[in-house]
Amino acid sequence: MQGIVTDNTELKKLILDNPSLPLLILVSEDANSGEWSTELASCRCEKGIVLEAAENCWLPRYDRVYTDETDLEEDIQEALEDIQEGLTDEEFDRLVAIKMKTLEPYWKECIIVIVESF
Repeated sequence: MQGIVTDNTELKKLILDNPSLPLLILVSEDANSGEWSTELASCRCEKGIVLEAAENCWLPRYDRVYTDETDLEEDIQEALEDIQEGLTDEEFDRLVAIKMKTLEPYWKECIIVIVESF
């Protein structure tokens, strides 16, 4: 299975070789309304982090891409609410910290392109 962080060597090369060209973002029908084969979109870019956990790694939610440690921590707290009853606040916070620590090696620095519709 391919991870969410992909090799974008070709994009980097094109940008370096053609620094004066604008970057046009088209979103395929798989990621747009489906009315057209491609749709023009705007985007914003930022340097950030992404959690790319191994297949057998526990995550609080598998329907989410984490680009923020705070969001992950909040989802861990929510996922562990069921067992919070038998724990003190300190014990619960320690458990959440342990879960965060186990996921630490899976954070990767990346350039994030956020595609937005016009």
